Amino acid sequence: MSFIKTATGKEYETDYVASIPTPQMVFFRLPKLTFAEASVVVTNPDEMARIEYSGFYYEGLNLVALQNEAGVAKAHMTYVKAGRTEE
Repeated sequence: MSFIKTATGKEYETDYVASIPTPQMVFFRLPKLTFAEASVVVTNPDEMARIEYSGFYYEGLNLVALQNEAGVAKAHMTYVKAGRTEE
């Protein structure tokens, strides 16, 4: 499994992350969280100010949809800026 790191430094396990440039959207699943727990995370502006995953970052995230995908919470979020993290 991989992890998503939020702006507050918390890490959440994920089994899927994808993004598209137009429209600027990122999608990710949070399989270790309940739907209610995932909802709290993805609607928290302090957490979603920035996420990092696998050498990339996304900033200024806003929730578009949170769906139940085969029992796992999947977030659909817009972002303002994306790029490579400094490693």
